[in-house]
Amino acid sequence: MMAGGCHAVDLARHLNDESDIVSASALGVREADGAFANQVALLRFANGGMAKVSACTDQWMPYQVNIDVLGTSGSLRENKISTKALPGVDGWTTFTTVTPTSGLVDDHPFAGEIDHFLDCVMRGHESPTSIRRTANVHRACFAIDASCALDGALVPL
Repeated sequence: MMAGGCHAVDLARHLNDESDIVSASALGVREADGAFANQVALLRFANGGMAKVSACTDQWMPYQVNIDVLGTSGSLRENKISTKALPGVDGWTTFTTVTPTSGLVDDHPFAGEIDHFLDCVMRGHESPTSIRRTANVHRACFAIDASCALDGALVPL
């Protein structure tokens, strides 16, 4: 999960109103060297929310981030939305957006992230990407590894 799935865990936390992750249950497939190459995890958040995240490093395919956000008033899947807020709309409605797989991402976000970090340091502001948030995401990734090693046992953070 730490090889790239940490971004999915962080995004799941963000989509759950920045609520802390409080437990994880996961299954994984190991590579020959013993490291997990494929993991699927269920996360529970302090606010009662939940998420399913996965990471795989042994597949042969282009980079892809699949996102489904399911809610009582509507749902989001990639560039499609289904919502009660759009009267007369049945099924999915698409909207234009840039995704990591759209081919439209020309600039890597690192330069903007570094600029934001330096601005926060110079102004004395805390970044939304705080050490506390990052620690919670890392603890969740370690809990996912521990749960995989325990064949899916629930691991509290």
